[in-house]
Amino acid sequence: MTTKHTPGNWTAGKTGGTVVSDQPLPNYTLNGGHDHVDYYGGHLIAESIWRAEDARLIAAAPELLSALEQMLDAFVDDPLTHQYTSGRAADAARDAIAKARGAQ
Repeated sequence: MTTKHTPGNWTAGKTGGTVVSDQPLPNYTLNGGHDHVDYYGGHLIAESIWRAEDARLIAAAPELLSALEQMLDAFVDDPLTHQYTSGRAADAARDAIAKARGAQ
């Protein structure tokens, strides 16, 4: 199952406590009294994020999800490492993917 998140490269915005994308959401406009791309440094994904470390983690979410899916697929597809596909780490990875995809 693939759920589409906001496309593009996600980064911490130039305004503190934000995460932005370099790609807009189709058919979405923000009416905040200013040009949000100029103000935030991109198309707003999240705001009111208290810690810079949290904003960086959220900005890395698409890459983290993709890497986790690729690693899990590699374990499943490789007969030499098949033993890892049913362990606690693999189960935790599947649970995290399901959470990110909205299946939990």
